[in-house]
Amino acid sequence: MATVAVVEIAPSRARRIASVLARVFAWQSAVQLLGLIAGFALLRWLDLEAYAQYTLAFAFASTLSLLVDLGLGHAVVALVGRRADDDDIVRAYIAGARRLRNRVIIVLVPAAAVPFVLMTQDKGWGWDIRIGLFVTVVVTIVARSFQDFYGLRLIIDQTHSAFMRPQLVAQVARLLALATTRAAGLLTAVLASLLSSLLAVIPAIQYRRQTGRIHARGYPEHERAIVSYALPLAPMLLYTAVQSQLPVFLASWFGSTRAIAEIGALSRLGQIYALVGIVNFMIIAPNAARAPRDGLERLLLLSIGAAVAFAGLTALCGIVAPGVFVALLGSDYESLKPEVGLYLVGAGLSFVSSVAFAFATARGYLYWWLTGLLIFGVLAVQTVGALSLDLSLVSNIVILLIVTGAAQLLIALVGLWFGLINGARPTRGLGGINLGPGSEL
Repeated sequence: MATVAVVEIAPSRARRIASVLARVFAWQSAVQLLGLIAGFALLRWLDLEAYAQYTLAFAFASTLSLLVDLGLGHAVVALVGRRADDDDIVRAYIAGARRLRNRVIIVLVPAAAVPFVLMTQDKGWGWDIRIGLFVTVVVTIVARSFQDFYGLRLIIDQTHSAFMRPQLVAQVARLLALATTRAAGLLTAVLASLLSSLLAVIPAIQYRRQTGRIHARGYPEHERAIVSYALPLAPMLLYTAVQSQLPVFLASWFGSTRAIAEIGALSRLGQIYALVGIVNFMIIAPNAARAPRDGLERLLLLSIGAAVAFAGLTALCGIVAPGVFVALLGSDYESLKPEVGLYLVGAGLSFVSSVAFAFATARGYLYWWLTGLLIFGVLAVQTVGALSLDLSLVSNIVILLIVTGAAQLLIALVGLWFGLINGARPTRGLGGINLGPGSEL
C-alpha cells in the first residue's frame, strides 16, 4: 500500500509544481518582456554618454541592493521552512530581518558615495549629473528594502500572482513615463534612472497594502537566529553583489565612457537569463527548503538540468546568430558582434551557478570553507586574468566574465555535493534549538 501511495502522490506533486512554474513563468515573462522593451528603448533614446551614465547608476543600485540584504531574505525563507502557516512566526522573522537591514542601510549607503565619486571623476560628467545619479541610487535602495520585506510574506505563502502583478504594473508605468519624457524632449540619464526606481516603489506600496503592517518592535531572539543563519552566507553575498556588476565597474575604472556603454548594452542581453532567474527565489528556494530528504537529488538534478539546457541554448543562439542580438542593441553597438556569443556564455555559466547556490542556501549547505573557497578561489582566478588581459578592452572583460562564471559553477557544485553527503550546517537560534531547513519549533 505504501508503494501505491507514492505512485499516486508523485504525479500529483509533479502536476502542482508544473502548474506553479507555468504561472510564475507567465507572469515573469510579461514583466521581463516589458523590461526588455524599456531597456532596448533606452539604448536608442539615450546617446552613448547618457547611456553610460545610466548604466553606472543602475550597476550601483543593483550592487547595493544585494549588499544591504546580506542574505536576510534568504534566511527568513529558510528558517520559516515548514512553519509558513504560523503567521506570528513569519512576521517575527520578517520584522527582525527588516531591523537588521535598516542598520546596514544607514552605514552602507553613505559609504558607497566614495567609490561612486572615484569612478566618475575622470569621465567629464558634471557634479549635477553625478549627484543626481547617486540620489536615484539611494531612492532605489530604500524603496527596494520596503519591497523585499513586504513581499516576503507573499513569497513564503507562494501567492505568486499577488507578488508578480505589482511588478507588471511598475514596468508598464515606467515604460509609459520613459516614452512620455522622451517625446517631450526631457529624457536624461538622471531622469531615466529615477524612473527606473518605480520598479521598486510601486511594488513596495502594493505589497504593504496586501500583507498589512509588520510591527517594528524588537525580536532579539529571531534576529539572533537570522544572523546565525546568514553569517556564513554574508561574505558570499558580498562577493556576489560586486561580481554581478563587475564588468561595468571594470569598464568604469579601466575603460572609457564608450566601454561603459558597450558593457551596459551587452548586459541587456543578460536579461534573457533574468527571465527565469526569479525562479531561484520563488520556486527553487521554498521547495528545496520544504522538501523531504527522499527525492532531494531528483529535485536538484531537475533544477540544474533545466538551467544548463536554457543557458546552453541561449549561448548557442548568440554564437550562431550574433547579428540578431546586435540588431536589438542598435546601430551604436554594431562593433559588438564578436562579443555577443561570448558574453552569453559567461552570463549563462553565472546563471547556472546561481541556481546551484539557491538550492544550497535553501537547504542550509552554508559552510565557512565553501565561502572562503568561492571568494578567494575566484578572486585568484580573476587576479591572474586581470594581470594577463588589457581590461580597457570590452572583449577582454567578457573573457574574464567567462572564466569567472566557470570557476563559480565548479565551486557551487562542490558545495552541493558536500551538502548532500553531510547535510546542513547546524544553526542554533531560539533557545538553542536547531533552526535548519524544515525544522519544527
